[in-house]
Amino acid sequence: MGSVTTWYTFIDCFDYFKYYMPISGDCWAVEQMGGQSKSSETAELLENAVTKSNYKKDDFYICAVTGTNDIAHDMMTAQIDAMKKLESFDFTNSGNISYTLKDGGIHDYANVRQYLYSLLPVFWS
Repeated sequence: MGSVTTWYTFIDCFDYFKYYMPISGDCWAVEQMGGQSKSSETAELLENAVTKSNYKKDDFYICAVTGTNDIAHDMMTAQIDAMKKLESFDFTNSGNISYTLKDGGIHDYANVRQYLYSLLPVFWS
């Protein structure tokens, strides 16, 4: 449930953190598994967290990741696709969000370790 917690932290504690790494999970703030079933509403809720803050697009970074065979893949991808349509989230190379898919990755600790090892340096490059 770490990814669900990460998305809640983005919404509720935006003033305290700059970097977010949701791993293999969507946001459940609208409803359980809402990233898939209510992807537009979920993405808009996340954008509202940015809009309500005093921060700009350059003031935060989301490094989202999952595997192509992960149980959360479809839910997370639907949410990310909805976020791509909103102004607060810039998916370009110099943007404020990235979405990485590990080919064949599943929902297990071995993949989480690899994601952390590979992606944490992005935050402090």
